[in-house]
Amino acid sequence: MTSKGMVLSKNDGSLSNFILSENGKIYGVDFEKAKFKPVGWDLMLTARALVRLFPAAAEPVTEALARGFCDTGPRQPEEFITLLRIFVIATVFPTSDPNDRSRLTAHTGLHV
Repeated sequence: MTSKGMVLSKNDGSLSNFILSENGKIYGVDFEKAKFKPVGWDLMLTARALVRLFPAAAEPVTEALARGFCDTGPRQPEEFITLLRIFVIATVFPTSDPNDRSRLTAHTGLHV
């Protein structure tokens, strides 16, 4: 990581760019779009892709991703859970009507 909090990121949350190993670990592949991005950028793109497929499971998906992401490093999942929820609500369910956003929050179970 650089001193500004940027890391080399896959920059592509497409779920076809992940493989599941025999021991149950998930690995990202396909780095053709790789760029330096803020820590957690790939996490946000992956959360968005998963919630698009499973909108009713948005809460457990975002929490599990944050916890898994933090398993191997010094960061705490709570640093990312709220960020993921805000990003998912804003990008998977974009709307400018605050009433729509309230209904979406109720539908997905995400509370920020």
